[in-house]
Amino acid sequence: MNKNLRLFVLVVFSLIVTSFSLGAQESVNKYNVDQRGLNRSVYKGDSLLNSYTVFKPIVILKGRYELLTQNGESKFSLKNARLGATGTINKYLSYYFLAEFAGSGGATLLDFFVTVKPHKRLSFNIGQYPLVIFNPYLISPVLLDFASATFMGQYVGVSRDIGLTATYTIKEKGMPITIDATVMNGSGLNNYKWTNSVAYGGKLSFGSLAKGFRTTAKAYKTKIQNDHFLFFGADLRYKAKQYKIEAEMMEKYNLDTKKYLSMAYIEGLYSIPLKCKALKSIDPVFRWDAMGYDISKEGFGVNRISTGASLVFNTGPFYTLLRLNYDHYFNTSYQFPEFTTAAANANMLTLELMVAF
Repeated sequence: MNKNLRLFVLVVFSLIVTSFSLGAQESVNKYNVDQRGLNRSVYKGDSLLNSYTVFKPIVILKGRYELLTQNGESKFSLKNARLGATGTINKYLSYYFLAEFAGSGGATLLDFFVTVKPHKRLSFNIGQYPLVIFNPYLISPVLLDFASATFMGQYVGVSRDIGLTATYTIKEKGMPITIDATVMNGSGLNNYKWTNSVAYGGKLSFGSLAKGFRTTAKAYKTKIQNDHFLFFGADLRYKAKQYKIEAEMMEKYNLDTKKYLSMAYIEGLYSIPLKCKALKSIDPVFRWDAMGYDISKEGFGVNRISTGASLVFNTGPFYTLLRLNYDHYFNTSYQFPEFTTAAANANMLTLELMVAF
């Protein structure tokens, strides 16, 4: 068994045992298993005091068929095969674990962290997890509305690290306001080197991801290979019952070469409910995204339009969809060596099936 998986099993087992011991001090505890996972309910007499899902499995599977429309080449691939677990031990402690199995090198540890919440407005993440500059819908395969991630999600160069992040809710009611402050190794996935140049940054958020208006501003300083970088940007998002629209711009500034890489996107989704036992909705989507160096003089070096629709199925606790997307590229310039191959900048048709629990 992979050593990270062995460690995960040991930690989860320890946390569940801890929940039993803590529960023994909190009146009467009852355990049950439902579609959420393993739950612990705390009673005082006949009154329910608290309920916690102490163990919930995570399963994410994405398979796809891709067709290059210009030369007819195609391929099948397993994009994601992720397994993990999450749970809340009590009101002060929760955990999250996620590993990727789709790569050729075996399992890759993505997320493994504990959240400590000493106060209802204050929490700490300790472990490995995505950087605070990324919104979850930018890098999570379940929350992505397209088969392909934005350029921002693909080419920033680092998405996760090991460290400590403090989150404080300044305002809870009306429009929530939260602030995140983070310090990390700056060496990337599962890489805990000694360093005298830690990465650090923060994010200020107004609004909720769940509904209504939301905007964030963020900055992060880190080292990638031998160069020092400052990331900074802002985003806007509005989510209603049947539609959402969001836009973001981020700068990747090389502090050594004084060179800017600008990345931006705008996208929208409209959900059309269906009166069908098998299907929940059909969700048309549209996106424009771009990136380039010194865009005030040279413009965006590459940009594309992505469009299509997803069929969302009625599958109970499983989130299942079948999406068809088309990516059309414009102006793939010399600025990016990544786009010199035909497959990298060819217009592409993608059929993708995703199942998540």
